[in-house]
Amino acid sequence: MNTNKLIKMLKKPEIYMNGTDSIWTNPYTAKNMLEAHLDDSHDGASYRIEKRDKIINYIMTKSNLCNNDSLVDFGCGAGLYVNKFANLGIMSTGIDFSENSIKYARNVSKDNIDSNFIHSDYTKHIDFEREHDIALIISKDYGVLPENNRKNLLSNINNSLVCDGYFFFDVPSYTAYEKAKTQKRSTWSISQKSFYRPHEHLKIEADYFYDKEKVSCKSVLIVDDKIQIYRMYQTYFSIEKITKELKDCGFTVQEVLSNLEGEAYNESSHTIGLVSRKK
Repeated sequence: MNTNKLIKMLKKPEIYMNGTDSIWTNPYTAKNMLEAHLDDSHDGASYRIEKRDKIINYIMTKSNLCNNDSLVDFGCGAGLYVNKFANLGIMSTGIDFSENSIKYARNVSKDNIDSNFIHSDYTKHIDFEREHDIALIISKDYGVLPENNRKNLLSNINNSLVCDGYFFFDVPSYTAYEKAKTQKRSTWSISQKSFYRPHEHLKIEADYFYDKEKVSCKSVLIVDDKIQIYRMYQTYFSIEKITKELKDCGFTVQEVLSNLEGEAYNESSHTIGLVSRKK
């Protein structure tokens, strides 16, 4: 084992420094990520069905969506929202970086002419065949990206929408950041099998926080026949910070909520739900 490499990888990384492997492209972890999104017992990867239904009802009501209106879901995962909206007569498109999740979503929706899925990195330029009435990013996926990638994503969202089209999404709040800091941990274990490997391995986990930027990093180092590290980031927001990012990319904020279920905003909420519109 290269001890110097191990020590270097265990140090606090520069903010948004990538890991050596990705949970989305590694075949084993990609399969487990899909299973996590389909697990309806928790809100860890995707929100549970009760919450998803409330979100869908709120979006339908707020935007007055009708049959043959169109919607695009950025980071659609297994297509949980796309397929539900399509079943309601909304022409729905999902975009996701995970090839595994897109394959699953396409298979589930193969008989639904109102659903469409695109395997793509949504931080890269996307040519849309049509403009949509609604765009979504749900489960706080917006915050996992560094600032430049968030700008690229907002540019794609802007290009995907009709003039005055709606953009619904949620982000974690500064309150959630302070809560996460109280749960900071650093652990190690020898596992026979885990989310990261199907065989015996050493797993070292650590949480890092960047107070100036209000960003957290979950670092997971795996040692088996080689050393790999996974880094998952989350950016936290104030209303002022997220409003500025939207304004700079051609959006206006119409409503600020505690979540996308339509609950009124509360400063103690760990989530900020946003209803914005293309200028």
